[in-house]
Amino acid sequence: MQSLRQLYRQFRSGWLSVTLFYALLLGLVFGLYVWATRHLGVTLPPAARALPIVVAPERLWVGLNAVWLIFAWGFTLQLLLGLVWIWRRHPKDGNLGFLLRRGVWLSAHAGIFEELIFRYYGYFALVLGLVALDRWTAGRLAQAVAAWVNPLVNVVTLGQFADQFNAASWPLGLAAIIGAWFFRNAHVHYGPLAKANVWVIGVIMFWLMLHYGLVTAMAAHMLYDVAVFLAVALISPLQPRH
Repeated sequence: MQSLRQLYRQFRSGWLSVTLFYALLLGLVFGLYVWATRHLGVTLPPAARALPIVVAPERLWVGLNAVWLIFAWGFTLQLLLGLVWIWRRHPKDGNLGFLLRRGVWLSAHAGIFEELIFRYYGYFALVLGLVALDRWTAGRLAQAVAAWVNPLVNVVTLGQFADQFNAASWPLGLAAIIGAWFFRNAHVHYGPLAKANVWVIGVIMFWLMLHYGLVTAMAAHMLYDVAVFLAVALISPLQPRH
């Protein structure tokens, strides 16, 4: 069993296998979206069809500037974890150059593929599923969301999703929260601390996608991951070799 786990980790960490993994997952989620559009008998709400994909460069920079704190947070958190690794005599992950190259490569993959998977096809498949479920329950789901979910989420998110968590656009808001939960579950192998952190980052990426377009969320995702890998690379020379 241990050898199988080691083999899986080696395959999973390879650059080709990372590309293959993301491509297969994207194909699966895209297939789910196509199936939902053809067989559920529902269409996306007008608010979903109006969401931007690409925005003007100045809008992209405004969106990235609005969430600059997450880049600093990711770098600082990883740096602190790196200091803990040094204290616990965690063996060296690799040299600085290798970690930087690997970090940029993985960041680009995650920024493009994960946003397409979680923030686009997976997200809209969830929206379609919620619309269908509301139809099958004769509108009871929408009533429950309006009565219980919308007020709570708008308080927790400081009203940043008010355009989605309302009576007209409730599937967009609820799908974002559920989608962030799926996004979190895809990263729980990084440890218990990652659960809450990744869920929050996922919610922020949904906010970026909804307000500044999918490409802005992709850019932010890449920059966040680059900040994390930069911290890993900078701390690597201080780690023991064995």
